[in-house]
Amino acid sequence: MDGVIDADTHVIESDAIWRYFDEAFAHRRPVAFAHDDPSTGERRSRWLIDGAVYPKPDGKGGQNLITPPLDSEEWTTPYWGAKFLTDVGARLADADKMGVDVQVVYPTLFIMHLTWDPELEVALCRAYNRFMGDVWRRGHGRLRWVAVLPFLNIAASCDELDWSREHGAVGFMAKGMEGDRSLAEPWFFPVYEAASRLDMPMCIHTGGGAPAISSIMDNRIAGAFCGVRLLPLMAFQNLVGNRIPERFPDLRIGFIETGASWVPYALHFIERDWRRRRQLDTAHFGPELFHDYRVFVACESDEDIPYLTGYIGEDNLLTGSDYGHHFGQLPTIEPNSFQNRQLGGDASADLSIVGTMRAREDMTSDALQKLLVDNPRRFYGL
Repeated sequence: MDGVIDADTHVIESDAIWRYFDEAFAHRRPVAFAHDDPSTGERRSRWLIDGAVYPKPDGKGGQNLITPPLDSEEWTTPYWGAKFLTDVGARLADADKMGVDVQVVYPTLFIMHLTWDPELEVALCRAYNRFMGDVWRRGHGRLRWVAVLPFLNIAASCDELDWSREHGAVGFMAKGMEGDRSLAEPWFFPVYEAASRLDMPMCIHTGGGAPAISSIMDNRIAGAFCGVRLLPLMAFQNLVGNRIPERFPDLRIGFIETGASWVPYALHFIERDWRRRRQLDTAHFGPELFHDYRVFVACESDEDIPYLTGYIGEDNLLTGSDYGHHFGQLPTIEPNSFQNRQLGGDASADLSIVGTMRAREDMTSDALQKLLVDNPRRFYGL
């Protein structure tokens, strides 16, 4: 099977990104510093952005994000160079080991809400997008990426979409909520119109986009589940429940790094709600809805995929390894025969995703072809 697309990988942000920071805002560029976690005593690097520390220390509002190592000599090793995307060759070598032709790259730091300052958000997003545009140029078409947008400034967001589309981006990222706004609010509609024109899907990635929610969740108890992983599910209910995809018939919407086992529950809720409001007559639940609404979901390798296809269909599922959010060196993997999951630091990481999927006895070769090649190619417009 050629042309495998890893639908969810990550870059770990480093100082290399902030070299692209607007000189007019140079005094506000993120700064890395060594910090002792007050609850664990762990010494690690964190980012200072707009007067706040990221990732926030463990506890209420705590965040689990990978940051550069304190030892700067490690930054030049192939292991970190591949994660930072400063060593494109090392990154592509790892993709080869995993049996992957194309990686789609998402951020790490930017999956959290970083600022309420519109001007600073524009500068942050521009720096990240310019860095990734340069990575795409050096990646021989194998490293595609998803743009981050300054949603506090919708006009600037549309400008970034245009620029990113011309420089290798295959979508734009949204968190389940953006600040204090639902993705179903008209505020975002100009972005959806621009994305439709540019054939750029909205990629709703797990992330802590709502500070008000994250601030009351203790990551020592809930991990990333409540304040981070549940937000895309809220976005699904908000967008589908309010029929937003019908307003934008050319917009594709993906739910990335959420798993897919939540879909039956969310559909059941929406169906009952539409029935209560006597709106069910025009709805087709199950695969028809995902087809008609152009909604894609990234599943994980140990989920009951045959069961989930009864709700989502074979044509709207894709999957990813979460590469970048893994610990340790990449193991030697035989893509066609490897059958043991190689888990990483993040709960969703599975470096052997290709081999694991191929080893499943409950999936046909046609279903695997769709999951690993055809569906991500259609979703990202590759």
